[in-house]
Amino acid sequence: MEFLASDLTGEQDYAAAMQRRLERQQILYDQSHTFEFLLTEAALRWRPGPRELMVAQLDRIASVATLSNVTIGVVPLDVEAHAVPWHGFTLNEDVDDGEPFVQVETMHAYLTVERPEDVDVYRRQYAVLRESAAMGQQLTDFLNSLRLEL
Repeated sequence: MEFLASDLTGEQDYAAAMQRRLERQQILYDQSHTFEFLLTEAALRWRPGPRELMVAQLDRIASVATLSNVTIGVVPLDVEAHAVPWHGFTLNEDVDDGEPFVQVETMHAYLTVERPEDVDVYRRQYAVLRESAAMGQQLTDFLNSLRLEL
């Protein structure tokens, strides 16, 4: 059975998409920028591919988490939820020529949220989720535990 959940049109160029993602990740090594990522444990446990792929992704997360300008947190499944992450979003705070904005990725397009009061909704959502996140050594321990399960 072919996995089509991410390519319902049958027109996706996976090699090109992967290349673009790798190119975008290069900015993580630019010390003039800082990054914070929050993931849910459920996102890390969902396996859209073979175990080897998942272990490689966990290793990549662990590696990126060691960068001094990057913070990564995982919201565990066993903590009381104080917010529901309805969808993923990117909060762009450090904008050179403009105001902060949010990008929301949907199945077929990016939505850009720019109104300050709407951006604040995403800031509050992020802050509440961040309070529950495992970071630092807790993140390392979690990733190691999940890797062993795989």
